Amino acid sequence: MDLGTLAPTCAAETSAQDINDLGAIVGYSQTAIGNRHAFLWTQAAGMVDLGTLGGATSIATGINNAGQVVGYSDTSTGGIRAFKWSAPGPMVNLGTVQVNGSSYALAINERGDVAGTSGSTFQHPVVWPAVGGLIDLAVLGDNEASVAYTINNVGQLAGISNQLNYPNQHAVLWSWPRQDLILDFGPTYGIWTAYQGGPSTTSVQKLWRPVIWMATASTISLSILGHLTASMRG
Repeated sequence: MDLGTLAPTCAAETSAQDINDLGAIVGYSQTAIGNRHAFLWTQAAGMVDLGTLGGATSIATGINNAGQVVGYSDTSTGGIRAFKWSAPGPMVNLGTVQVNGSSYALAINERGDVAGTSGSTFQHPVVWPAVGGLIDLAVLGDNEASVAYTINNVGQLAGISNQLNYPNQHAVLWSWPRQDLILDFGPTYGIWTAYQGGPSTTSVQKLWRPVIWMATASTISLSILGHLTASMRG
């Protein structure tokens, strides 16, 4: 089913990012002047432009069953800020960890808690509770880039973090409201393949595989199509 676009031409770019249990879909679409705007699509109303925080572009990344939408948007001063939108709008700026930093809302649970990332030089995992202000979560490394990609209905967040003195990303779990509590599941990749690149050269390639981390902390590697790489999120 084609959801349409926010522009009068079918040549405009549109991307769906999330769907709730009621069939409401969020994402972004190009407008008539070519800017990307966050949208909410429902069977009853079709595609609705959610606007921006004052800048040119916005992207919706998540929606819960209450119809609350989250994402990120340019501001009138050129920054990027996480937003939450509830009907009839407008968007609400969720703020940042640092005054001159950026923020991105990536998921929302049924309570209205929002997961994402915020920072300037380095991004930190954050949660915006349904009640209260932004909370900066723990990281494995020292000021390294980390992201909380998703959040469940009991407040657990999953994402990635860099371990101190170890440059590779690790999959992690945060059990908020204990913002200092972080569970390390290990590297987000685990399969290395060495291959000959020519008569006198050898190179090493990291292959990415989708996996499931169980509540018992065990890891299950999932099948992929072919023998290359794959990933999953959500």
